Amino acid sequence: DQALAIMEARLSVDVGITPHLAASVMIPVRGIDTTIRYLDGSGAEVQLGSPNVHHRDERVAGLGDPMLLGAASRSFGDWRVTGRAGGTIPLGSTEQDPFALGDAGLTHEHVQLGTGTVNPVVAIEGARRWGDWRLGAFAFSQQVLYENHEGYQAGDRYAGGAVLRRRLGDRWSVHGGVEAQGETAERWNGGVPSDDGNRGRFDLIFSAAAAWSATDHLSLDLALKVPAVTHTVGGQLDMPAIIELGAAWSFGG
Repeated sequence: DQALAIMEARLSVDVGITPHLAASVMIPVRGIDTTIRYLDGSGAEVQLGSPNVHHRDERVAGLGDPMLLGAASRSFGDWRVTGRAGGTIPLGSTEQDPFALGDAGLTHEHVQLGTGTVNPVVAIEGARRWGDWRLGAFAFSQQVLYENHEGYQAGDRYAGGAVLRRRLGDRWSVHGGVEAQGETAERWNGGVPSDDGNRGRFDLIFSAAAAWSATDHLSLDLALKVPAVTHTVGGQLDMPAIIELGAAWSFGG
């Protein structure tokens, strides 16, 4: 019976180059705190005679893979559409094949903070404003085209969703939305593990959030996301909720 507290902080910087072109960089820092209990067939907790090589209480933290993107925007009537393209830089740490080490009875690590590969990213988003309302929609994909030096190939990632925002006066706004996320199975040396690891998942998530403009340049936001539909292959993480806290500062370009 394993519990994971997953945290991620992201620093994102966007710069406008022309009225229609921009560039951005996103740097993630990730932390995963794991606790585990071992149970017998009746559900009673048992103590292992020796440390388990597969799962244990531990904390893994460090830099993820930064993402570099270029963006182009254009207006079509009341809609403004932005397309983004770029890729990830393999700076996050990766581990040796945990399945090969496990088969040999050696301690191993399943958590990969990065992918070890350069992965292309494409995204498109559109938004329309009328009065105090704003409707936005987006689609995103990150493709992993080859395996890293350890034989690890992370799953491809997909996401899409829509958000409806309402301004409340000069400083506050609220918004709600729906988001779909999908990830294909990870691969090790060309094969998909049959007994553990990420073997593919899909989540449909509803969100509610509020934002406050502290000044003309600084805004803060708080969001709660709750998965409504989850489909996974094999035993995987069950997420009860996701909490997001953000701050944005605008200056110059």
